[in-house]
Amino acid sequence: MKFLVSRYFSRSSPLFSLDNRIPFAILSIKILAAIIFIGWLPGVRAAGDLDIPSLSQFSPAYVSTQILLSPCYDVSVESDIEVQRMVREARERYPKGTCTDARIPPLIFKASFLQYASIAASDDPESLFRAVQTQNAKLASCKNRTCLKTTLQKIIVKLEPVYRNSKSLLENTGGDTCKIKKAIDINTAAGLIRNSRAVIKNIKDQCGASGISVSICANRHEDLLFADCNIDMESTQVNSPSWIFRLSSKSTATQLLHVDDGPFDQKRHWCNGLPDLKTEARGDMGSSNIAIYRFDGKRYRTHFSYISENIADKWRIARYPVFQKIICR
Repeated sequence: MKFLVSRYFSRSSPLFSLDNRIPFAILSIKILAAIIFIGWLPGVRAAGDLDIPSLSQFSPAYVSTQILLSPCYDVSVESDIEVQRMVREARERYPKGTCTDARIPPLIFKASFLQYASIAASDDPESLFRAVQTQNAKLASCKNRTCLKTTLQKIIVKLEPVYRNSKSLLENTGGDTCKIKKAIDINTAAGLIRNSRAVIKNIKDQCGASGISVSICANRHEDLLFADCNIDMESTQVNSPSWIFRLSSKSTATQLLHVDDGPFDQKRHWCNGLPDLKTEARGDMGSSNIAIYRFDGKRYRTHFSYISENIADKWRIARYPVFQKIICR
């Protein structure tokens, strides 16, 4: 074997003769390119990676989404005068000739998709929201197609790895942050909750016959008490009223938040000693309402919200994101 290796790969062998070096180099480059290409095929992409649709796969449920991600689409299919006006206004935000340059519409689609899909897939949507605002300001400042193409390409390079790796990051860092979770009954909870008579009556009235689940969560600094109306697994119900209480050193619980679209999902980010909380309420068949609550030191307030929109039953993007700054001390 050593003889064969030295025979065919030594610099004195015919393979490395002056006449053969260039073809061999070209062959090596082709092999390397093939390996890289295979690595990018969907079937062999790293487990957990998210894929990106092509423009031909794009089939939005809403006209506003079509205009956001692909403003250069054939507007002649639209008979609604108002829609035609919206498309014209969207195109006017881009340099002249944008939609007639075949290279630009796919870039607009991919960059825009990555912006809003990354927000929807991220466990830290606030940072991405700020980045997207900065990117869109840069796009708006472009006065020619060269600037537009360069800026779109930079957005794609920046966000593609962020988006593709979002799923595995969420699996590793999201979810329940409780160290200990102890289930208790509602009567035991009543002994802990301040002004419990009115609070417990309200919980029982809202939950009705479905029943109530109560648990104590031991977090980093203090305990939290969660109460949720049970969800009927045989129905199409996915949300239920939920409450969160803070247990003080005096063994009394103060209500911090009540929502109708629970249960809560605790996130990895902490602020003022307590974790962020996320809810997802079903909207129509193609969307859901996402809200992230952050503790401001006294109570939980809505920190970030958006509509999570389904595209082709496979991808999700964040529409109409709203951010409310809450200072973490």
